[in-house]
Amino acid sequence: MANGGSKAADSVRKPRVFISYSRKDLAFADRIEAELAARGFEPLIDRDEIYAFEDWWVRIQVLIAKSDTIVFILSPDAVASEICAREAAFAASLNKRFAPIVCRRADDTAVPEALRRLNYIFFDTPDVFDASMDRLVEALQTDIAWVRQHTEFGEAAHRWALAGRPGPHGLLLRSPVLEDAERWIGSRPDGAPVPTEEAQSFIAQSRRAATRRRNMLSASLGTGLVIALILAGIAFHERGIAVVQKGIAQDQRAVAEAGRITTLSQLAMSERLRGNLDTALRLSVHAVQQAVALGHTDKVGTIPGSALAAAAWNVRWSLLLKTGDPFVGAAAFSPDGSRILTTARDTVLIWDAASGKQTAVLRGHTALVDHAAFSPDGTRIVTASQDGTAQVWNAATSETILTLRGHTKPVRSAAFSADGSKILTASDDRTMRIWDAATGNEITVIRGPMWRAVYSVALSPDATLVISGSEEDGAVVWNAATGQKLATLTSDYVESVAFSPDGSRIVATTGVTAQIWDTATNKAIMSLHGHTDNLASAVFSPDSTRILTASDDRTARLWDAASGQELTTFAGHETRLIGAGFSADGARIVTFADDGTARVWSASPQQEIVRLTGHERAVNAARFSPDGSRVVTASNDRTARLWDSASGQQLSVLQHDEHVLTTAAFSPDGKRIVTAGTAATVWIWDSATGGQVAVGDGHQDAIWSAAFSPDGKRVVTASVDHTVRVWDSESGDPVATARGNDIYMSAAFSPDGSRIAAARAFDKDGQVFDAASGKELVTLHGHDYGLDSAAFSPDGARIVTASYDKTARVWDAVNGAELIVLRGHDRAVITAAFSPDGLRIVTAGDKTARVWDAASAMEIAVLRGDDAEVRSAAFSPDGTRIVTASADGTARIWDSRFAMMPALDIVHEVCTRQLPGVTVLSREEMRLAGYPDSTAAIDVCAGVN
Repeated sequence: MANGGSKAADSVRKPRVFISYSRKDLAFADRIEAELAARGFEPLIDRDEIYAFEDWWVRIQVLIAKSDTIVFILSPDAVASEICAREAAFAASLNKRFAPIVCRRADDTAVPEALRRLNYIFFDTPDVFDASMDRLVEALQTDIAWVRQHTEFGEAAHRWALAGRPGPHGLLLRSPVLEDAERWIGSRPDGAPVPTEEAQSFIAQSRRAATRRRNMLSASLGTGLVIALILAGIAFHERGIAVVQKGIAQDQRAVAEAGRITTLSQLAMSERLRGNLDTALRLSVHAVQQAVALGHTDKVGTIPGSALAAAAWNVRWSLLLKTGDPFVGAAAFSPDGSRILTTARDTVLIWDAASGKQTAVLRGHTALVDHAAFSPDGTRIVTASQDGTAQVWNAATSETILTLRGHTKPVRSAAFSADGSKILTASDDRTMRIWDAATGNEITVIRGPMWRAVYSVALSPDATLVISGSEEDGAVVWNAATGQKLATLTSDYVESVAFSPDGSRIVATTGVTAQIWDTATNKAIMSLHGHTDNLASAVFSPDSTRILTASDDRTARLWDAASGQELTTFAGHETRLIGAGFSADGARIVTFADDGTARVWSASPQQEIVRLTGHERAVNAARFSPDGSRVVTASNDRTARLWDSASGQQLSVLQHDEHVLTTAAFSPDGKRIVTAGTAATVWIWDSATGGQVAVGDGHQDAIWSAAFSPDGKRVVTASVDHTVRVWDSESGDPVATARGNDIYMSAAFSPDGSRIAAARAFDKDGQVFDAASGKELVTLHGHDYGLDSAAFSPDGARIVTASYDKTARVWDAVNGAELIVLRGHDRAVITAAFSPDGLRIVTAGDKTARVWDAASAMEIAVLRGDDAEVRSAAFSPDGTRIVTASADGTARIWDSRFAMMPALDIVHEVCTRQLPGVTVLSREEMRLAGYPDSTAAIDVCAGVN
């Protein structure tokens, strides 16, 4: 049936399943196809490998549109496939139901968002295939009648839209199919895909047309007098119809515009997950700008705004410097960190490191400048050029001080000694030369490889040794005074070499690894493995504790120099990296690539600002004070500790003898702290003196949570003894008790103090109690496993719960209706809390904390860096920071500015600092966004000051 969903059609047509797969998983896809066909489904699968022709994509769109469910075969090749990503994005735009199945395990972070939030069915071991197939069939058959109508009404709506959304006489539904459609749209089962905006508009327009037809028919059946009156008023009637049609056209345009904005945002999310961060930023900025221009200000705060926040968060670089030259040979901080130099053709550009504004240009070389570096005191700059010279410049005036002549071929490298008195250069003439930095006189000539050029050189901090890297001789150590060859560390091809600032080690890049040697013994210490393509550079941090590598795989990586453990990855450049370096304080890094940009990043993992260290065992809870200046933590080491949130300095310790602490929180005025734990006792402390104010006894078993009421006069606790109790915070006396038949993991007051939200450990339900009487008001039912926490939104209208079923859920606090589900954690979600404005939610579990949009359920940010389970997460009072507590014994404070910043403020930040000069959509990006090739170039930051 072309435009309906009758029972007769349901009984005939088989459920249609589109199979999306990587060609490398074809054998597995064939088996799935055969099994589905044998079990009564109609598999839709594309086997054409000629991807370049547009009619191929049209055919794929038709197959996806006809399908009831999309079975996406997950594997490393599938999540890396542009074709699979395109299929997933198109299916998501039609709100198709997805069934992700795992053929081979893939990195979850690379999986498209529409799939990642769903539960997977695993086929990755042969012995589970039949059982997994049974589970897949059961899932596909769930609510199939409703889903089938979703497909059919969606197809009809899509044809109507492609025809230009014709009015009452074209393609709209009529009775009785229209009534079927209205019953269908009002009977969506839980978990079924939401009807598309296109389908909803189609059905609404069909009802309007039917109503108009009925009214016109009734009018035509009147008496002659009525006819006469109608004829007399025909002009008015026609005018009314025109007004209605104009309104319908406006509605249609509004729906189309909103859909386009959402599609742009979804494309941005897809590109972000694929690692194309510049593209993700441009598309999400464009979506927000379009929403504002079209008056969809309500949309800015939901999907477009969240997509932009997610892109800005994941970008991680704070500054982008566009040099205008496709090849950036060098970039480096000045010693005081206030300036950055980059090379651009035969010049060196100087930038303000705070604003990204270009402040000076060094001109004088007659060929490409391959390298440049500041002197240790920042007053001079040395450059190496393919014109065969090195030059020394006054960093303040940009004037040439010295020209170092002697090399007979291009000079590839130049750097000052640690004391600034010497300069070391390396050239294609297969020599290295040491010069007096004051006079320019040549001190030593070191003759290197016989046949190949020297790619990189470094002088030891005490200026006694030189290390060289080349294709011919590998990594070689030389006597800086005599030029004598002392040792060959490796004969492999070496592109980059460096000494540690303390002089004890050497690092060199060899293929996809970096190798470290002991300087005194010339013995290898360790290798750094993790990059997927050749390394271009490796350097030590100023304190010698970390190593920074840059690679052709488009990433830079930070490593612990003692253990070799990878600390963090910096991704964002669109082409291979040429190099990377630290600021003098080690807090920032600069990366540069042949995409014509240099980028500045924080050297801390993710957006970590401060790490609180001092606890000897797992930290179970961490909370900000009401003014955000302090943090209180509770630990298995039997202490609660108070910290300065800016510096991370420990202020005081609240000792609890032999009792593990599970919870700690400030009072609303910040003057008191409540703690509790395995002792079944509630302690209330003076936060200034550390003295005890009150003690509450009455629980019979461990207490899992404790929190003050909004007025600070009461404390609510949740316990293993199956009770939630309310206490007087001054005296410690019990005020009210709510009893259940399950362990209570969490309890919290509503913002007005009249209700309590509680989480139960095993029966899968949350509860809302009256705070005065203890009477149950609402049950929150829907989780698949027990709950770990429950908390109100700032306005008291919603409750967020965290569960062992790996989800957090948001509920209507009055009627208990489930509003959204947050999926993304790969283990139990331990805690969930709203931001102060109620627009965001932070969750914690596995080894991450995650930030979500509280309306759309979109994941905005993932906080990684903890080495163990994250047990607690909470926003600061102004929402700009998040504090987490970890089983590794630390608490961490993170910058959540982008997650909370208004969308238009993020647009300004992105356009002025993160994407200056690269804001025009490329032709490929415009095609991706659906613009025809005839469309003029689009600058997504147009109008942003």
